Amino acid sequence: MLQIKTIKVTCDRCKKVVEGIQGKDFIGGFFEMTKWQEYRLENEQYVCDSCMLADPKYVESYGSSF
Repeated sequence: MLQIKTIKVTCDRCKKVVEGIQGKDFIGGFFEMTKWQEYRLENEQYVCDSCMLADPKYVESYGSSF
């Protein structure tokens, strides 16, 4: 059975509260930075989609959605 829960986190870059979803093997609406070390700034835990999709290193690796 797939369990999905709504979770609120604060983006460590823009400080906006983001409501996302979290399941056993995925998240949506934000990035959990322990799994994205290459793009992580010091002491970041969560980064919202907007901030990550604007990050130059991320865009260089994955392209822009804009």
